[in-house]
Amino acid sequence: MARLSKEAKRELEFLLSRNPDLGVDRDLLDELKQVPTKTKPTPPVNSPPTPGQFVNDVEQRFYVIWQNLGGWELQYQVRPVPNERYTVDFYDPVIRVALEVDGGIWIEGGGGHNRGAHYVDDRIRDNLLMCHGIRLFRFAVPKMVSPFYIQPVMVAMRNWHRELLTQGPVNC
Repeated sequence: MARLSKEAKRELEFLLSRNPDLGVDRDLLDELKQVPTKTKPTPPVNSPPTPGQFVNDVEQRFYVIWQNLGGWELQYQVRPVPNERYTVDFYDPVIRVALEVDGGIWIEGGGGHNRGAHYVDDRIRDNLLMCHGIRLFRFAVPKMVSPFYIQPVMVAMRNWHRELLTQGPVNC
């Protein structure tokens, strides 16, 4: 049975308490409450990452391409929102941009990003980041981890750095 994070469980219970007519079977709700809570080890906070520190090969490939395109230093596996448990793969704190590389989708047997609980967790985290003014770019398939897809994101981020230098904080 899938594991739900505490946050996903709380969010589900909150939504159901506010919207009793969602038509959710009460037996299913009771069963969800019995699902064990997912535990996640605290990831290392390293900036910049070294090859042995990457969670998967797709993240490492992303960072190598980023550097080859003239990219700047990004923080790796950090929590951009203080006191929240959610981490992002890469983060630029100056312009508040998070970059997510969903390499786990393509692991043999399926990775977490394409399973229900983790998928919901990712959407909760994405929305939380946006609520805190953090822009998010998601590279969802290995094909997207190429200069063709990374370079336009890098250009936009460079423009935001320029705007910050000339006009002050960037508004979303």
